[in-house]
Formats: sequence, structure tokens, C-alpha cells
Amino acid sequence: MRRPRARTCRPDANQAEIVSVLRKCGALVLITNELGGGVADLFVSAHGKITPLEVKSGDEAITDEQRDWLTAWGGKVVRTPNEALRAVGLLR
Repeated sequence: MRRPRARTCRPDANQAEIVSVLRKCGALVLITNELGGGVADLFVSAHGKITPLEVKSGDEAITDEQRDWLTAWGGKVVRTPNEALRAVGLLR
């Protein structure tokens, strides 16, 4: 497996709001969007579980590389703070 190459990536416009809401609800959030290579934008720890999240804006699609990575690691695609909270088990 090849190592993801480092690159500068702009976060999606909604990422800051999603991170803020997750942290306000007690989650630990590691921002990893600059890693590239399909790696999820965020790793979120909540309720003793770590969930990779790929943040997308509007109807933006994930790449094949992101899809493969999320499938392998059990990650989720989120577009809103509520979707992120649900994905990590902080909202039903």
C-alpha cells in the first residue's frame, strides 16, 4: 500500500462549523484533510469509538480514492453538523 502524499488542501466551507459542533458536544476531533490520498478529513472520537468523516459541501461527490479509503476504514460522508453528530453516535 502506498503512503498518501502530503499536499495542501482547502477544507470544505462547512468543515469549521462541523468541527465546532462536534467539539461542543464533547467529541475529540483530529483534522486530517491535508493528508490527501483519499484519507478522511476528520477523525472523531466519541463514546470510545473513532470514526473517520469525509466532509463534503452541497452535492459534491467523493472520489474513487476517498470511497475506497472510507470503505476500508468504516468512514462516513457528512455534509451538515447533524449528519456528523449522527455518524459518530452523538445524535439519534
